Amino acid sequence: MRMISTKILQESMEVESLYLARTVIVDFYMAGGSERSEGSENIRAEGEGNDRGGARNDASTKVWARDDARPQFSSGLDGGAGICGVGPETSLLLINDGQELGRLGLVGILEELDGRGCLNPLLCVGIHAGVARKMEYGTAGRPGYQDWGSSAGAYSRFVLEELIPAIRARFGVASFREKAFAGFSLGALSAMDIVWHHPQEFVVLGCFSGSLWWRTKDKSDPFYDEKRDRIVHDYVRKGGYFPWLKFFFECGTEDEQEDRNQNGVIDSIDDTQDLIRELVRKGYDALKDIRYLEIKDGRHEVGTWAKAMPEFLLWGWGK
Repeated sequence: MRMISTKILQESMEVESLYLARTVIVDFYMAGGSERSEGSENIRAEGEGNDRGGARNDASTKVWARDDARPQFSSGLDGGAGICGVGPETSLLLINDGQELGRLGLVGILEELDGRGCLNPLLCVGIHAGVARKMEYGTAGRPGYQDWGSSAGAYSRFVLEELIPAIRARFGVASFREKAFAGFSLGALSAMDIVWHHPQEFVVLGCFSGSLWWRTKDKSDPFYDEKRDRIVHDYVRKGGYFPWLKFFFECGTEDEQEDRNQNGVIDSIDDTQDLIRELVRKGYDALKDIRYLEIKDGRHEVGTWAKAMPEFLLWGWGK
């Protein structure tokens, strides 16, 4: 087989989640590893499309999670190099709203960075959202005032107890160098919630236009209190300090037009900068542990997040 060094591995897998009671499609993108052989199972050439915008094809693999009566994953995870160049030196990046990564152009971004030799080994996993996205993405145990996020706890358990073990088994590795979670909008809120409440599992957060306004009361409620009712800010303020965590935040100056406190700064930027201040008060270094990227004229859309993605990847896993 002809060996190639910059080809991005792409394949898909379906996970039957018992926690979510649905099939979850996940897309894999591998970059920065050792040379991979052309013709490996489910590796596609760049440019092959699909109707979901991700890496899915007809050869995708279906697996079942946490059910002894169903087909089991292969065993023999010995900590050595696994399948398709994935090994213990590979970092794992989970990304919510994985169905958008085709439109975002993740393959092209990885190709460009990998071709320049800029990335350490990185396995990106795009998790497709379901029809109940507003219920699954949120803050576990503390739904927003619209009762959104009521299934966020189930989604967290899916990620930790079903998805990550399935990924490890699929690629034949016992562990990854580190794990990270990223997302966009509500997906960023979900990623933040899971990383913060499971610091033993994660090292890096990527928050693109995060829905950090998430609150227990409507802003029009006469008893609304900015300090108390913004859920993420509240639990960071009251929570612990986990010195290994690193945070990447992106906002666009045109993310929205709302300015609930009439201070001349849109809420998306206000909420993000307020959270950064909470993290700094907690003990995180504003320069070493936190990266804030503000994109002039950036909007709450895939095109803006695509502009931010290379900087996030280089910040997290650049050589």
